[in-house]
Amino acid sequence: MKFCKDCKHLSGDLCKAPEVPRHMVTGEPQSWGAIHSRNLPISGCGEVANWFTPIVEDADLDDLSTIPFGK
Repeated sequence: MKFCKDCKHLSGDLCKAPEVPRHMVTGEPQSWGAIHSRNLPISGCGEVANWFTPIVEDADLDDLSTIPFGK
């Protein structure tokens, strides 16, 4: 199961996914609570976590083989 706590779009208890609808007047993203987003199966993230993006830790900076020299 995908949990909101493991998603990079979670900010506090708000869902900041790019798919969150925008306010019709100001154009600003609406403030959707993560639980609100997960409870909307069609217009929101839903139980299957349609908007889920895992949090990726930075690569090991000591591993010089990951640096693309000359590319």
